[in-house]
Amino acid sequence: MRQLDGDSFATARTAHKLMRDDGTPPAGVVDSLVASSWERCRAFGLGEDARPNYDPLPHDILDTEREANRRLIQHARPVMEALREKIVNTESMVVLTDIQGLILHSLGDDDFLERAEKVALRPGVVWSEACKGTNAVGTALTEEAPVIIHGPEHFLTANHILTCSAVPIADHLGKTVGCLDVSGDWRSYQRHTMALVHMSGQLIENHLFETGFPDAIVLRLHGSPEAVGTLCQGMVAVAPEGGMLSANRSALYMLGMGLPGLRCHTFLSLFGQPVSTLFDQARREPDGLLPLVTFNGNRVFAQVALGNRLRKACQPMIHMAIDDGWQLALGDWDPNPERFPKGMKAVADAIHAKNMTAGLWVAPFKVNVDSALAKAHPEWLRMPNEIGKQVVGEKDRILDITAPGKTITIKAKAVEFMREE
Repeated sequence: MRQLDGDSFATARTAHKLMRDDGTPPAGVVDSLVASSWERCRAFGLGEDARPNYDPLPHDILDTEREANRRLIQHARPVMEALREKIVNTESMVVLTDIQGLILHSLGDDDFLERAEKVALRPGVVWSEACKGTNAVGTALTEEAPVIIHGPEHFLTANHILTCSAVPIADHLGKTVGCLDVSGDWRSYQRHTMALVHMSGQLIENHLFETGFPDAIVLRLHGSPEAVGTLCQGMVAVAPEGGMLSANRSALYMLGMGLPGLRCHTFLSLFGQPVSTLFDQARREPDGLLPLVTFNGNRVFAQVALGNRLRKACQPMIHMAIDDGWQLALGDWDPNPERFPKGMKAVADAIHAKNMTAGLWVAPFKVNVDSALAKAHPEWLRMPNEIGKQVVGEKDRILDITAPGKTITIKAKAVEFMREE
């Protein structure tokens, strides 16, 4: 990242004057990125002394664009608030734009707001290169790279009062969706501003990434275990089937590849382990670190986070119930000795040993005609309903709980179940 000093302003002003006089940017006088932008501005038909259109878009159109970028704004707002606190009293504005350079949200020092209004650093104004010439927002979006534009490096003379530092913001799929910028009076430029903007942009990207894969596995990783969970951590998204979905800039740098290369891999081909390893880690030690080695020998440590759907699927079992079929017959509710030769208490004990509660399926009002209860007390059973329709299976009957003595029998069997439990 280039450094600006007192000579930078004078050099840029001289270069800008030469460009106005000769019609082309002077070679080697200003940064190549600035010179390239000036050439684009010439191609757009802009003149250095042109008065830019600072009128904001109508409110209804701005509202539509804000809604279209709702997720970006949602994650950027708290970061912008924190950034403003770090640059307070520097006569600066914090600006968030969409991919077209349209300002969606801005915050700033009260002392600078009046001057910011004159150069339209407010929501609804577009700061693309085609509209406002060379500027940090428009040039960062064009170059897809962090940019500082200092004073006379702005193509339009009207913007020479500004020094701007901007970084493009990518979403969870690596697509540029906007730009974060700090713009202020060129005389109040702070050397650390660009670093703060860069860190803040990275934080927004990390938030977008973490929330962008609700049905996938997200790995937070770094070569140093102490760096996992920090701003510099890499982030990788893995499909439940094992395909590699995306990664943030830090992860791609650690892995030594770009997004197209990453998406050619599976978790198995990249790390040499099945994707089931991640599910096991999430169940066993969700806050722990999993050591991994990439196919090219890079060693990293990863924390595994599951998306909402996957997280529910991986919840530890806390209850286990034995379903229909454990009993000899409906109505008798005695264990089938062929299926459970040790009885139901042994099954319950085995379930409890796994730190789960045991349950047993019963249908207390259904009785099979072949059961001992049906043969002993046929007067307790009812088959059709009041209009003669079958309400249970052909060999099943309904237990009439109003029959004398039946309530006592049900209670006795319930007590027996609880003792077995």
